[in-house]
Amino acid sequence: MSQWSPRARRVGGDSQSHMQAGKKHVEAGRFEDALSEFEQELAENPNSAAAHMAIGNVYFKQEHYDDSLMQYQNAMDINGNIAAPLVMSGNVYFQTDDLDKALSEYEEALEIDPNLESANLQAGRIYVKRELFDEAEKCFRNTLKSNPQMTAARLLLASLYLKQDKNQDAIDELESAVSSKPDLWITHAQLGRIYIKQKEFLFVNTIFLPRVCILLCKGLINKIITNK
Repeated sequence: MSQWSPRARRVGGDSQSHMQAGKKHVEAGRFEDALSEFEQELAENPNSAAAHMAIGNVYFKQEHYDDSLMQYQNAMDINGNIAAPLVMSGNVYFQTDDLDKALSEYEEALEIDPNLESANLQAGRIYVKRELFDEAEKCFRNTLKSNPQMTAARLLLASLYLKQDKNQDAIDELESAVSSKPDLWITHAQLGRIYIKQKEFLFVNTIFLPRVCILLCKGLINKIITNK
């Protein structure tokens, strides 16, 4: 892992403005400017775990994974009671297909906060890959306990049930996802596929196809409005 050292920085400003300015640069995709602001914050406050996290997140977006891991470790060294550095370290390992290390980081994060949505979601994905379905279901359920509107968790849970031929459980989750986000295509597509597979054509004709037609009309209307 390469040695990290801060770049040259401008002088002046205050801690809060550096963090705020850095976040605005990130939102605009100006990563080098963001790093300069976060590093200035770190120069003025060397014990800022938030600044290390912010720098690490920029490196993560840039796919400079060794540098991002170093920053997350620095954040954990400053404050070992926060889960965010563990989750982001897990995300680095997930991106680089080191699933053993990724799962270890997520599980450690969940020891700090058992209801942490991001850690539960990512750990659940790894459990699915390993066919540890009970563990995966627990993670997705914990995610929904914290955020019942998280469609990604419901879709993953539905997919998990389909792998186990629990079609009705999958349908229930997909219908909940439709109730939460009626315009999301993937939920309708998955429901239609299940019902077609089950040869329940009455549902396909009376519910699924009308829903698809409504979505098509909405998309066409939005396109017309946008092009005016």
